[in-house]
Amino acid sequence: MTKAEVFAGTWMRHRGVLEEIVSKVKTEDLSFAPWDGALTFKDLVIHTVGSADFFVTAVKDGKTSAPAGGQPEINDAQALQQFVKDMTAKTKATILSLEEAQFEAMVDATVPFGTHIPGSSLLHMMRDHEIHHKGQMFTYGRMVGMETMPSFVQH
Repeated sequence: MTKAEVFAGTWMRHRGVLEEIVSKVKTEDLSFAPWDGALTFKDLVIHTVGSADFFVTAVKDGKTSAPAGGQPEINDAQALQQFVKDMTAKTKATILSLEEAQFEAMVDATVPFGTHIPGSSLLHMMRDHEIHHKGQMFTYGRMVGMETMPSFVQH
């Protein structure tokens, strides 16, 4: 297996769980935030999947760049689920397109990190960032009444 295939597989073990959580959210819970100023459930999901694509694209391009477009128009749970599905496919395809050398190549990440970072390190940061926010989604889900939750990682 290539480095890209191995990484995509380990990342999808977590993204699949995120997709399961999102599949359980109800439209009326998209605006839930546990405190004033916290991200809403919807915004947390959008941030998480958008950030993953940002990191992976940076590795592909050799530099970070501002994400294209603004906040997607999502008004119901089905639209959020479709957004996650579409972004997962896009991000996974980008991961699988990475060449072996891009894992070790330095990525110009001066914006937002102030330094250059090896591609593999940036990919691990992406996965850790997603795991962190996935944990928040477990908490949000329980707070809005989700009685059953998936395992932390798919096996």
